[in-house]
Amino acid sequence: MATEKHPEVLGAGAGLAASVAVESGNEFGEAIAPVKARGYWEQVWIRFRRDKVAIAGGIFIIFLVLVAFVGAPIAAKALGHSPNQIFAEGLDPETLLPVGPWTHVSEAPYVGATGDWGETLFILGGDSQLGRDLFLRLLYGAQTSLEVALLATLFSVTIGVIMGLMAGYYRGWVDTVVSRLTEIVMAFPALLFIIAIAATVGDQLDKTFQEKYGVKVLYYFDYGFRHFWNAKRPINEPRDLRGLKIRTQPSKVFTDTVNGVGAVAVPLGWAEVITAAQQGVIDGADLPVVNMVPLKAYEVSKYYSMTGHNYGSTLVAMNLGMWNGLTPEQQALMRDVSREAQAIMRKNTETIDTLAKAKELLEPLGMKVNMPDHAPFKKLAQEKVWPQYQKQYGELWDLITASTV
Repeated sequence: MATEKHPEVLGAGAGLAASVAVESGNEFGEAIAPVKARGYWEQVWIRFRRDKVAIAGGIFIIFLVLVAFVGAPIAAKALGHSPNQIFAEGLDPETLLPVGPWTHVSEAPYVGATGDWGETLFILGGDSQLGRDLFLRLLYGAQTSLEVALLATLFSVTIGVIMGLMAGYYRGWVDTVVSRLTEIVMAFPALLFIIAIAATVGDQLDKTFQEKYGVKVLYYFDYGFRHFWNAKRPINEPRDLRGLKIRTQPSKVFTDTVNGVGAVAVPLGWAEVITAAQQGVIDGADLPVVNMVPLKAYEVSKYYSMTGHNYGSTLVAMNLGMWNGLTPEQQALMRDVSREAQAIMRKNTETIDTLAKAKELLEPLGMKVNMPDHAPFKKLAQEKVWPQYQKQYGELWDLITASTV
């Protein structure tokens, strides 16, 4: 302790206390300020601000999002064309390869077309042999990439949280097993897994068609979901279908579906449908919105109920022998053109298979359009239709339902 002779000399205890006071930023004997509690997210934010790599990564992600979702539409408007637009002069006439960067391309519909056609700019050149703008394809492609990456991240985080909760709740050997399993699952590239799963069903069907029927599937498309039309009453719930004689395509799955949701299926070829409806042989049928006007179903019906009870996928295929006889370059061209056609078909279908569009098309022709709750129809189908096809198709059925339900 300090003495009158040597006031600067302190005892060990007093020296330690003084050191602690100095280290904590307070003079010895001064009151210590109370410790401020911080919330979880406040601590996360503090740590984030201190992590320069995390800040740089966050800025880069924001940049990518802005480029993909804001920059892409602006660039398309500025350039005057879409990423899927095909330009006949997007290929070099001598090499038949896509034109190079910063090329002004004519908007003529075909090579050598006469007239005063404008020009557009390909900043990064052409994309494949379809003559599309590579720059816009990259920008719009980034949207899909970011969406898939977000879903993959959410999927991975969800799996990790669920497994962590299980481990914490059960503890013991369960904790050990779950921890080891988590290490394996989280080490797996989830993004690649999700991308691979996305194409599983289509590829498997393509393989089946090749082996069984000798055809190569080029692409799948559809005309939209099928909905009921009839001349007696609107369909608001399954019991409204009772007693109604509904024409179906001469196919077991179509008749099973209509019978399963409560109507009486009458298989008929389309050539007989209008006459059958006029004579009372049938009360109605089902068609996608896109076919109602061209097939003139409105002439023999009054109600169009958008039940969405059936979805029929259509495909375009070619002889497998002819496909195998093509060069790799020709096969690549066929794939590119098929994807382009598929995108156009799906876009056209999606824009018309809606309640608003159905009303716009059919109500001026005297029809009444409604959209009932789909849940009761789906429940009936799952109980009465699904089991037999689930048993028949096994693994393929599981793949399809897993991607849609």
